Amino acid sequence: MISMPVDFIRAMVWAALLTATLAATACGGGTRPVTPGPEPEVVVTPTEPELLLPGHLETWRPLLERLQSDGFDPYIVADLLNQPGAGFDPSPMSRKLETLYRLLFESERTKEIQRGLAMLGYDVGPDDGMAGSHTRGAIREFQELHYLDVDGEPTEELLSAIRHDLAKPPEARPVPTGVHGKGEDGPRVHESALRPEVITKAREFMAANRAALNRVESMYGVPPEIVTAILTVETRIGENMGYDNAFVILSSMALSRDLNVIEPYLWQHGFTTEERDFLREKAREKGDWAYQELTSLLTHCRDQGTNPLAFPSSIYGAVGICQFMPSNILLYGVDGDMDGDVDLFSMADAVMSVGSYFAGHGWRTGLDEEGQRDVVHSYNHSTIYVNTIMTLAGRLR
Repeated sequence: MISMPVDFIRAMVWAALLTATLAATACGGGTRPVTPGPEPEVVVTPTEPELLLPGHLETWRPLLERLQSDGFDPYIVADLLNQPGAGFDPSPMSRKLETLYRLLFESERTKEIQRGLAMLGYDVGPDDGMAGSHTRGAIREFQELHYLDVDGEPTEELLSAIRHDLAKPPEARPVPTGVHGKGEDGPRVHESALRPEVITKAREFMAANRAALNRVESMYGVPPEIVTAILTVETRIGENMGYDNAFVILSSMALSRDLNVIEPYLWQHGFTTEERDFLREKAREKGDWAYQELTSLLTHCRDQGTNPLAFPSSIYGAVGICQFMPSNILLYGVDGDMDGDVDLFSMADAVMSVGSYFAGHGWRTGLDEEGQRDVVHSYNHSTIYVNTIMTLAGRLR
């Protein structure tokens, strides 16, 4: 079972309801309501009977019907969605759509800002349309020199100011100092993960868990310092496993595959036809992804007899000390402490599961650095993340 504070009674209710549902299904019955009345001479039983839901759960009908068609009992899920704190949360999908929208529709503006600032003598890094640390540093310096609000954002107002400056003769332009725009030499990393106290804790963890880490290396070829670096960067070795709830996050995102559901909660309104088409496609794509992760979470809870509401998570539903998405629990989760459960809130299970994941993505003894970086990149598709893991692992050797 999950070794963390959970609603034990609710977990037991979930397990009991699920067991009863499976038993009834095996006997040809079910838990769905049946309309009373005389039995007709010819009985035609629909494959998927209509859901009978209380009015306040009607919002969830599309999701519950989809789960029903995939073999999940919708009434058990509806009961979970009816619990305090399990209401619809629009923020994950809204946040995701805003990020994707800005990457596409604001990229050209950011490129023009980067090119303009470079022509004015600022260090912006590559003109790639991504407002990274160099670009934001240059923007802040420009804003300071021009008495603008200093927020580092590549806005339309900023672009207008840059165009205005470019129209001036060179001698009339404020001269950048280069202090704010310059980045540090070497690869960019998450500096917070490389603080002395963080490294000290990581070394203490390695010393206290040497046997388990050696077992991972023996079975999967993944060195102790790599596993430790992953757990450190992901959750500070279990100190911060997220403040959201995986079941609520994934259910809400799955429901939001319909743009009409999420549009009232978006950061702005009045999108063009092109923008709405883009948002509709991305909502469907990310909603389907969340649905698959939700079904993986429900399957894992069914297999382990645990409560789906008892999984704190990251903002997009990653869980446990090693921050796996639920689909990866099914694929790579390992019962490291041999207690019969795969529980990523258990250190033994989390450590072994990282090794299993890495081996499943190509890690092997003797893998060169480029290959190692590729495997780490599969864990988190961020170059800065990969740089941080490799740097921290190097300092732990």
